[in-house]
Amino acid sequence: MKLRQLAEQHCLVTLMLTALLVISTRTFAQGGNNTVDPILAAEAEQAIRNFSDAISRGDGTQIDSFIANDGFAYDSAVGYVSAKTFKSSWTYILTLVKSGSKYSYEFSDFKFAATGGDGVVANYLLLITDSSTGTPEKLTLRVTDVLVKRAGKWQLLVEHTSTVPTPAEQIIAGLPTGWRRNTSAAANNYLITVDTATKHSGGSSASIKFGCGDSSDSWAALTQSIAADDYRGKRIRLSGWLKTADAAGASLWMRVDGERDTLAFDNMDNRLISGTTDWKPYTIVLDVPLEAKNIFVGVLSRGRGQTWADDLKLDVVDNNVAHTNIGTPYGKEDQTSIAKTPKATNKHPVNLGFEEGVVP
Repeated sequence: MKLRQLAEQHCLVTLMLTALLVISTRTFAQGGNNTVDPILAAEAEQAIRNFSDAISRGDGTQIDSFIANDGFAYDSAVGYVSAKTFKSSWTYILTLVKSGSKYSYEFSDFKFAATGGDGVVANYLLLITDSSTGTPEKLTLRVTDVLVKRAGKWQLLVEHTSTVPTPAEQIIAGLPTGWRRNTSAAANNYLITVDTATKHSGGSSASIKFGCGDSSDSWAALTQSIAADDYRGKRIRLSGWLKTADAAGASLWMRVDGERDTLAFDNMDNRLISGTTDWKPYTIVLDVPLEAKNIFVGVLSRGRGQTWADDLKLDVVDNNVAHTNIGTPYGKEDQTSIAKTPKATNKHPVNLGFEEGVVP
């Protein structure tokens, strides 16, 4: 269960008691005119933390007793929701926890205001981390709780929650110099950039990251082409280091074209990299026939997730090194397109370490 879905299951946790939230908003904006007894504030904070611990443990009894029966919820999509309905939504969430979903909670920036008697308004930041998959998913929320102490026990009367947007990533925009992206429509679902924060060596790497759209049949490739002249009659190896985050399928890829046909091809389709992996070396080995015209080399990422590439290399190897040719992926209908592709001007690939900046 993703965090966005989890938030929706309990109305984005949008419990709201209008009058009390008006008081709390004014109080926090004015710097806190309604001073809270420090002991009450500490008890209320601990009650909130105990509630999150109960969720992590799957303790339904504690959760049920913490939510006040006379509380109510409000959500813009569904309107007012009773405490009974709110509690039942937590029953569903606990089912997820017991089935193996792993959530952790981090609190910060607590502020308190008094409501009178043993009531407290608490305002804080909550970071929820879902570690159910290989890549932790994080959601930051700004929370306002109204708690009341009854018969010596703290209960949640009202809770209002809003999502805090994730800060924009600091990246260098633009394709790596000397490279281009594939032109299929699905390629527009991806952001291809130079990444100076994650790299195998040097100062940067190339990143292909899924951004939006339908990921079911999406892919993007970072590519460059070279003339086959210097490699004809030889066996060549494309090698490089790849790293992935929640990737559906990542790989190096290489293709050798003649005048009208693809003569050799490998996109690692039979050994794709998936999930989250650290930097590892990968290779593709193909023969370049005497009739070869162009050689294409690059990196490919399929579906969701992110793929990084660094320290690529193209060299000639001995015939004792086994080739990895998996056969042409194209049919006769592609021969016209291949024939129209001009001969590449570069004799050798460039910027294989992605250190030479970006395309203007």
